[in-house]
Parts: sequence; structure tokens; C-alpha cells
Amino acid sequence: MANVTLTVVFTREDKDTDWFWELGNDAQTTWRAYQKETYLDTGKLVSIVHTLSDNELQLTTKLKFKDKDTWDAFEADETVIARRTAQTSYENSNDISKSASNDG
Repeated sequence: MANVTLTVVFTREDKDTDWFWELGNDAQTTWRAYQKETYLDTGKLVSIVHTLSDNELQLTTKLKFKDKDTWDAFEADETVIARRTAQTSYENSNDISKSASNDG
């Protein structure tokens, strides 16, 4: 099966607003460990690439999954859903817009 890549583009109005992943709290630490152990270390998540625009107002994140089944499992993962909910809440409260697409 072919890899599936999720591309998410985040846009903020100014550099004074932290990106969600920059918050550095316990939830972020827990998420990073979970993502590493569950997806990266197992080969389910092939790569994560973050690209920040020159003006630092746009962040593009690309997550490459092993295959569509892995992508589907990631989308249904309750831990992923909880993190996405927290992230969306933060972004909505801080005027960070988001657009996402995948090739699967």
C-alpha cells in the first residue's frame, strides 16, 4: 500500500501568538511521548516535517503515514482526537486558522 501524507497549514496573525506545540506544558510532553511510541517507533508514522514561513506567520506540517489503514487508525485514535480537540480550541481562541488535506 502507498503512503498517505497529511498536510496541515496553520496561519497566525502575529509572532506574539505561540503555536500550540510551543506551549511546553505536560500535555505536550505526554502527546510527544505517545506519538513517538505509538506511531513513530512502530513505523506507522514514517515522518513529520514542519516548515515555518520566512515571516513566521505560517506553519506547514506534513505527516507521512505508512498506509491508508494506518491513517484511518490514527484518525480514530481517541488520544489523537482529544489532542486535536484541545489544539482546535487553542487555535480558535488565538485566531490561528488551519487548512488540512491528505492524499489518501
